[in-house]
Amino acid sequence: MQADPVRSPKSLSTTHPAFPAPPSASANASPGLQPRATWDDLPEEVVHQLMAWLMQKDGAEDDIDRLAAASTGLQRSAEAFRDSAFYRGFRADREHRRSVGWTQEHLGMLGSDEASCLTVTDERSLAAMLTALPVWQAELATGLLIREEYARRGLTANWSQHFRDYRGPSLAVRIPLKPWESERVVEMARALPLNTCLDLRIDTVHANLPDAVKLMEKVASDGRMTGFSLLSGDASGINLAGLDKLMDVLCDPGRVQMLRFNSLDDASPLLLALAGRCSQLHALRLVTLVCEKVDDAALAALQEALLERQQQRKSRITVAIQCNAWLAQGNAGALASTETGRVELERAGLFSGRVSVPFDKALWSRLLASVAEGPPAEWRRPPEARSSEALPVARKKRTGCVIS
Repeated sequence: MQADPVRSPKSLSTTHPAFPAPPSASANASPGLQPRATWDDLPEEVVHQLMAWLMQKDGAEDDIDRLAAASTGLQRSAEAFRDSAFYRGFRADREHRRSVGWTQEHLGMLGSDEASCLTVTDERSLAAMLTALPVWQAELATGLLIREEYARRGLTANWSQHFRDYRGPSLAVRIPLKPWESERVVEMARALPLNTCLDLRIDTVHANLPDAVKLMEKVASDGRMTGFSLLSGDASGINLAGLDKLMDVLCDPGRVQMLRFNSLDDASPLLLALAGRCSQLHALRLVTLVCEKVDDAALAALQEALLERQQQRKSRITVAIQCNAWLAQGNAGALASTETGRVELERAGLFSGRVSVPFDKALWSRLLASVAEGPPAEWRRPPEARSSEALPVARKKRTGCVIS
């Protein structure tokens, strides 16, 4: 006997004589619980809840795109969802949890730069390292060291594919501030999955802050969570010429979460620059710096700006300062000369103590708590997402389908 041909979804409609609706679903159901014939019959708020649920696991929107391709109505719902306050709030809350977790993880890595780096020498070892790093990072502060003299043989052929295949939540990379390494790290950042947080440690910045800022801008432009350690690399402090451009990068939609300076002479210009643009800083959550001195007036200006930012209900910024002049005198500057003064500074987000080896454990615990405080940062759509979502979704024409 020949089997019946496969019926289309429409031929199996609940109104088909062979499939009578049960009484509980037809006669007794309330008007709000009637069966839906098409996706377009669903209320938009229900569709939006479904789309949020599809994003719960990893924040990716591939499943939303697939759902939107099912009908013109769902495509319109997806566009409305991405433009809604509900979507922005969902994104902000989710990214806030990721940001806090990663920043707290970063705090545990301070002072471990040299001991924790694996040198890339060939493509085979690179692939092995990138496979192992997601496992090692659960226990060790481990990253990659990329220098041209060692890595030129390793970053050949299909090297960027190894970064595309990377599955760790974060990756730490250390490079000298040189053209070859800077070009490679930009290529690497563009290859990494967008959900991978990138911690970039840049050596030999002492006389070249503008070049380091150009590199930061390129790396942070795709909207991934990024952290930057600007390291002197020798006994001299980092020249702070070019601070305005650095502030532009920190205020841009690029999501710079962390900024670190390991050697400054006078940190006052940096604190004043942060104070002047404080309300505009976007995703910045933690600044740590080591300096020889800092002016109390600059510290007071930043304290006032941080408190004003909190009054505006913007995300909290924590600044930890290791001032060697204060340590030598056994204090934390004039503003923190009393317990009341210290508490007031820390309420604003300003902390003083040792942030290099040997790390101040009491300070570390207070910093962990501080970076978790406050509301989430405003979520801003990355430029690539805006342009890609403007493209129409290509759909095959369907016939005899209940989805319209």
